[in-house]
Amino acid sequence: KALEDSYVDDSRNRDTNMGRKPLIESIGVSNFNTNDMTALLDTCRIKPFIYQGNVWTVLHDPKLMGLLSEHHILFQAYNIIHGIFDRKSAAPNAFAVLGKVGAHVWKKRG
Repeated sequence: KALEDSYVDDSRNRDTNMGRKPLIESIGVSNFNTNDMTALLDTCRIKPFIYQGNVWTVLHDPKLMGLLSEHHILFQAYNIIHGIFDRKSAAPNAFAVLGKVGAHVWKKRG
């Protein structure tokens, strides 16, 4: 209940919650689809700071990535090496992107 009072916008409690500091300053979410993320953003008082999702989200879900960008929510990818490197033949474009990132990091190392 305390989490709901702090995080979810419930206009019935608005008068009693005015002036109180939230118990939560930020949250992170993981693996929400676009509809779930939209519903969350429509009902929350404190928007997520970070979204953690599979690297495939970056490559294949531009609608969700656009929503995160629009709301200034950081994206943290997981499954990068296994999801791309080990499947080079299934995802040549993703492998090319990973290669460019690796080259950029290598170049910055000096």
